[in-house]
Amino acid sequence: MPRDIEPESCNLPVDLWETMPPRERDRIALELNSRLRRRVWERIEEEHPDWPNWKKKIEFVRWFFGSEPLPRGFEEWMRERRDEKPPAF
Repeated sequence: MPRDIEPESCNLPVDLWETMPPRERDRIALELNSRLRRRVWERIEEEHPDWPNWKKKIEFVRWFFGSEPLPRGFEEWMRERRDEKPPAF
């Protein structure tokens, strides 16, 4: 999956960012993180509408780990849980 989700979010000038109070930077960073997670989930749902949510969650985690292997036993644990609720963003 391409990692170019919402590239317009990266257009904040550095000098503006540096003049912001820390709380404002934190708020923006958390909002961007939430948008990214929602968009990744939406993309997985678009590409794999027939998958159960537990399998989509494995793909969601895999997207963030990139080429790194998932923690040992994670996929098995997700299969056993079969949690069908979508993630809360």
